[in-house]
Amino acid sequence: MKTNKLLPIFILVLISMIGGQGCSETEEVQKGTIDFGMNPLIESTLKSADVNLNEIAGALVSITGENGQLVYDKEFLDFYTFGESFVTERLSLDAGHFSLSEFLLLDMDGKIIWATPLENSELAYLVDDPLPMHFRITPNTTTHVRPQVVWVGNHNPGDFGYVSFDVDFVNRFCLGIEFISECRDWYMIGDSTIGPDGSFAPVYPAHLFVLSGDELILETPLFPGYNTIFLPRGYRSYTIVAEDCYMDPCFKKTFKAEELLDFTCRQGQPLLINCSNTPSDIIITPEDVFEPTIKQGVFGRLTISFNDTTNSPGPCYDSISTEECDGYPVVRDLYLYRIAEEDSIYQWIEINNCGVSLIVDLGPDVIVRSNSSGYYQVPLDAGRYLYMVKTSYGYYIDMYLSSRLPGELIIREGELTIQDIVIYPCYWILEPNL
Repeated sequence: MKTNKLLPIFILVLISMIGGQGCSETEEVQKGTIDFGMNPLIESTLKSADVNLNEIAGALVSITGENGQLVYDKEFLDFYTFGESFVTERLSLDAGHFSLSEFLLLDMDGKIIWATPLENSELAYLVDDPLPMHFRITPNTTTHVRPQVVWVGNHNPGDFGYVSFDVDFVNRFCLGIEFISECRDWYMIGDSTIGPDGSFAPVYPAHLFVLSGDELILETPLFPGYNTIFLPRGYRSYTIVAEDCYMDPCFKKTFKAEELLDFTCRQGQPLLINCSNTPSDIIITPEDVFEPTIKQGVFGRLTISFNDTTNSPGPCYDSISTEECDGYPVVRDLYLYRIAEEDSIYQWIEINNCGVSLIVDLGPDVIVRSNSSGYYQVPLDAGRYLYMVKTSYGYYIDMYLSSRLPGELIIREGELTIQDIVIYPCYWILEPNL
C-alpha cells in the first residue's frame, strides 16, 4: 500500500521536472531596441558663431538597469543626420526598465560639444528632464529617446554634473564618404528607417563593410549623400566594400592606412563611392552651405513633404517652402538645361502620370546635388533653364504651380534666383489616399 500512496507523488514530481525542463528549453529573453535623438537648447548666454549642428559625429551614452548595474558605459553610437534632425544607430536591450545616465555628443575630432545636464547640476534648470532619464524597453519594438542637450561652449564639465569630458579617441579616425546610389525608394510610412537625406530607406539599405585581410572591422548602413564613418586605427590596410540595396557589391578597393587619411572628415574630399549610373561630373554642394555664397545663379532647398494626404493638391503642392509645407530635406540631383527664350517648356518634356521625361536627346548643361540638409547652389549664366529633379520614380518638376511654368527657371544678370522645391512621392500622384 505504501507503494500505491507514493506513486502519485512520484508522478507529480516527474511531471514538474519535465515541465521545468520544457520551459528552460523554450524560454527566450525578449529583446527590444532603442535609439537616441536630440533636442538642442541654445540659451542666449550659450549662443555662439561656432554652433553647427552638422558637426555632430556621434554620441556617448551610459545606461543603467533597474538594480543600478551599468549596462552600457559611454557606448559610442554613430549619428545619422537628415537636415537639422539626428538619430543614432540602435542599441539592443533586454525588455525591462532602464535609465539613461549620461548623454554626450561629439564632433569629428572626438570633442564633447553638447551634453545633457545631470540632476542637481548647475545647468540642470535649462532642461525639462535632466538625467537620469527613465525609459522602458518592450519586446520587438524600438524605443525613441530624445533628451534635451545644451551647447558646452566655455562651460566646465562640473556645470553639467560630469567629472570630466576627456574622451580618448586616439585609436579611432573619422572617414568621410560621399555615397551615390539609386536606393531611395519609399516603402512604408511608420516604423521605417529614415536615412540622413530624409527619404525612407529601402527594405534592405545599402551597407558598407570594412575588412583587414579576413577580419571584418566594421559593418554599417550607407545612405545617399555624406556619411561619417569611424574606423579603428592600427591596421596596415583597409578593404572597403559597398553593397547596394539589392545586396550586390558595387564598390571594392583596398587602401593603405596612410592613403585613407586623405579622406578623413577634417581633411580633403570625402571618399566617393558611386553605386549608380549617375555621371560623376556633378557639382556637389558642400555640407556647410546653408545660405547662398554666390552672386549669380540658383540657390534653394530640396525637401519632401508628407503632411498632406488628401485627394486634393492641398496647400503644399507648390515650390514655395513654408513652415507648414517644409518637409524632410533630401539629397537629390538637379538637372539643368539651357533653353531658348522662344522655346516652350513642353517642347522639351512629356508629362506622364508619375513625373516627367525628356523628349529631346540632349544631356544637361549642369547637374548639381544637394547636401544632406537639402540645400543646393550653382552659378549659372543669365538665361532661361528647364530644371528636373531626379527621383527614384523618374524626374520631378513641380507640376502643381500657378505662379509660373512648371520646370522653368530664369537667371538674370547679376542676380541670384531662389528656388525651393518640395517633392511629392509618386504614390501621392497615383494613389493619393495612401
